[in-house]
Amino acid sequence: SYTLYTNADVFLHLSHQETFGMVIAEAACCGIMTIGYNVSAIPEVISMAKGIIVDENDVEPVMKSVINVCESKKRIEGKEQIFYDDSDEDKK
Repeated sequence: SYTLYTNADVFLHLSHQETFGMVIAEAACCGIMTIGYNVSAIPEVISMAKGIIVDENDVEPVMKSVINVCESKKRIEGKEQIFYDDSDEDKK
């Protein structure tokens, strides 16, 4: 399951009931942003994991959050790629 988490851009936990949130903790340990509903124990676990909490059954903020997380990740990866790009070294 570690490989599945590390290959993900975002983890959606859109459950209506949760007692502990082990999968949220697992995703957080792998550095994956989690988005979940504001129900049961989910907000407590997500807030500790620095995730995003949305109102239950409200699809619009879920979609916007996923887009924001993915776009942010692309910007960060693009900067890392540019920073570590050594293709100019070969041209010298």
